[in-house]
Amino acid sequence: MKTLALIFVFLLSFLLDRSNAGFHFVLIHGAGEGAWSWFEVTQRLQAAGHQVDAPDLASAGRDRTDVQAVKTLEQYSAPLIQILESLPANEKVVLVGSSLAGLSLTLVLEMYPEKIAAAVYLSALMLPSGPIAATLFKQIFQTFGNNVIVEYANGSGTPVSVSYNFATVQNFLYNTSPTKDVVLAKTLLKSFPFLDPTVNFTRARYGRVPRYFIKATFDHALQPTDQEDLIRRTPPKLVLELPSDHSPFFSQPTLLVTNLVNIATLELLL
Repeated sequence: MKTLALIFVFLLSFLLDRSNAGFHFVLIHGAGEGAWSWFEVTQRLQAAGHQVDAPDLASAGRDRTDVQAVKTLEQYSAPLIQILESLPANEKVVLVGSSLAGLSLTLVLEMYPEKIAAAVYLSALMLPSGPIAATLFKQIFQTFGNNVIVEYANGSGTPVSVSYNFATVQNFLYNTSPTKDVVLAKTLLKSFPFLDPTVNFTRARYGRVPRYFIKATFDHALQPTDQEDLIRRTPPKLVLELPSDHSPFFSQPTLLVTNLVNIATLELLL
C-alpha cells in the first residue's frame, strides 16, 4: 500500500508542473469542531489559487442551532447540501471530510454524485451501507471511553449529544499537533449531535464517485486498526497515509494539502 502511495505522488508531480488549474475543495470538519479547524489548510489552498468552502455544519462552529435540536444526519449536513445544490451544473468539487464528517460525505455521495469529482475520507467514518453502520459506529464509539461525555434527553436513556472531556482531549484528538492549535481548539470545541449513522447507498450513485482514504497513523481517536477495518469493508480507490494524530489539518497541514491537490489533479485533469 505504501508503494502505491509513493507511485501516486511521483506520477502526479509532473502534472502539477503542467497545470495552473485551480480546484474547488469543500472541507467538512469533524465532531465538535467547525470551519475554524481548517484554517491552516484553507490558507495554503487559497494561496495556491484554489477555491475553498468550509461550512459549519448544523450546531457546529458559528452555527447557532441547538445541538440537541439536531435529530438527523440530513439536518446536521444541511449546510453542505446547500453548497452542493448551489453549484453550477458543470462544476465538480473535491469533498474532504474529517472524523464524523465521513457520515455527511457518504450521505451526499449518494445524493449528488454528479457534483463530486472525488471524496476524501480523512481518518473519517467511511461506514458500509445499511444497518451494519450503526453496529460499527457503536463499537468505535465504545473505544472512546472517558474521552467523551454523553448527554441524554431529559434524563432518559436516549443519547442526544456528546461533548469532549477537556482533561484528555489533547491526547485524544491532538497528540501530535502544535500546542498553539490545541489551545485554539480548546476555546472553540462544542458538543456535537449523537446521530444515527445509517445511510443506504448504491453502487450506481455512491459507487460512481472515486473515494480516497487518508490514514492517520498516530490517531488515538479513530485508531489505525479501526481505520483498516473500515477500508476493508468499503474499499476506496486508494489509501494514503500521514504520520498524524486525528487532526492532520493541524499536525500535517502541508503534507495534507499536497495529497489533496494530487487527488484533485488525478480526478479533474486526467
